[in-house]
Amino acid sequence: LDLNGDIIMVNKAGVKLLRHETTQELIGKNIASFIVPDQQATARNSFREIIEKSIGGNGEFLVVRKDGTLFDAEFNGAMIVDANRKAQSIMLV
Repeated sequence: LDLNGDIIMVNKAGVKLLRHETTQELIGKNIASFIVPDQQATARNSFREIIEKSIGGNGEFLVVRKDGTLFDAEFNGAMIVDANRKAQSIMLV
């Protein structure tokens, strides 16, 4: 994810899990858009905390697939920094 929470890279397992056809369908979408609306604010706060503290974090959220089905997901995020320890992106599993 970039520092705004937009997807910049996704593997085939992520595409399949969210029931999309290609990685291009997901690139550029904000990760919060896959979380049920009443949990999006909490997800955004968790994301912001990872960036501000430059550490990893995790959270459990209800996720919406392309076909509308829901599933419980645990996200684990880690900050990716450059040689100067400046935040560059976030790896989310």
